[in-house]
Amino acid sequence: MTGLVNRHTNSSLQLKASSIFAEVNGFAARVLATLTYCNDCEYDVEGLFIFPQDERATVVEFEATIEERHVSTQVSEIITRNSEKHAFALEERDDDLFSLSLGRIPPLTSVFVQVTLITELGTDETTGGSLFVLPSVFTPRLASDENEETDLYGSQMLITNIPRKTQEPYSFELQLEVAAPCLLAGCSSRTHAIQVDADCRATNASRIHITIAEAHTYDRELEVVLHLSHPYDPYVLIEEGKKGYNSLRGEDKMESSNNSDTLEDFHKKAAIMINYTPRLPTPSAVGEYIFLVDRSGSMSGDHIFHVKETLILFLKSLPANCCFNIIGFGSYYRSLFQESQPYNETTLGKACAYVHKMRADLGGSNLLLPLEFIFEKSTKLGVGRTVFMLTDGGISNTLEVVDFVRRNSYTTR
Repeated sequence: MTGLVNRHTNSSLQLKASSIFAEVNGFAARVLATLTYCNDCEYDVEGLFIFPQDERATVVEFEATIEERHVSTQVSEIITRNSEKHAFALEERDDDLFSLSLGRIPPLTSVFVQVTLITELGTDETTGGSLFVLPSVFTPRLASDENEETDLYGSQMLITNIPRKTQEPYSFELQLEVAAPCLLAGCSSRTHAIQVDADCRATNASRIHITIAEAHTYDRELEVVLHLSHPYDPYVLIEEGKKGYNSLRGEDKMESSNNSDTLEDFHKKAAIMINYTPRLPTPSAVGEYIFLVDRSGSMSGDHIFHVKETLILFLKSLPANCCFNIIGFGSYYRSLFQESQPYNETTLGKACAYVHKMRADLGGSNLLLPLEFIFEKSTKLGVGRTVFMLTDGGISNTLEVVDFVRRNSYTTR
């Protein structure tokens, strides 16, 4: 998901090393990522660092070093500065991206970046425990020649949950310090082998230290689940304000006298975080939605691009607790899932990645085959099935298709 790119081509600069130090306190985490990039080109590039922010993760500090030049910013102050006193302002964007220009990067030069962000822990759907997810900016996947991505940055739509890929392996280190809100019943990871040690200063089983036990595989983001002993209890966490906090350095006070008092007052005040995870009964599925996408040769060009845009909008607008599937058809068909899957963050991510790679490469327009694949699977009791078809209208064997749909209309809309 983005990172340091060439501003003019949007191509990624090669990541050489990713070192992560994170502190979990209750249900929030402060993450310090130290990243080493390299301009492998034999010419200058203009660097742009992009981090997709969401409702859980927000960048609060950023610093980059390019040879002897430094670029830094504290987001809360909306001030940027570097050693040469050049201003590199935060980019004004409407798509929730932290974007900062780093200026000229000479050829064959390393760039050292430190990003500090605050993130809220999620909730593991299975256990009710706290879920720590490391943004994929810090763990990009390796690209393969046969599965190369088409970049949509700069277009009207940016699919931000598709990981940016890198061409070469990089070193990866993790240190995760955990101070849980209650006693821990365990700790696990579905993505990486981890080593868990008790904090030597701990007085109970709520403090642990987590590192990576095996080499990073470059094909997934890191997730860690903290199994709380009482996951469904309410918790109130209080953080005292910093009485001696000075939000601005001396040389910046003259420039920012208008908002310095406000910032200092903010950091002096205490903060309260209230967390409650109710144990709710699992409701029955509300519907099954299947998207039939024409991927015949006539859909090439603008047609397939607009279909992909529309399909992403459909996918992100589905109701909670439904089931869905995507089937592309031409002379033959390809299905995302063998059968419809529950709609959640994991399946939505897979679907968006699948849509991103779709091409108009399946030959003719035989709609009968995918319809037979759909209708041979019986519907669940009380769950209605709806099929959406996205096509340019050029379908062969029309009469057979209409007759086949009519015979199955009592189970599907």
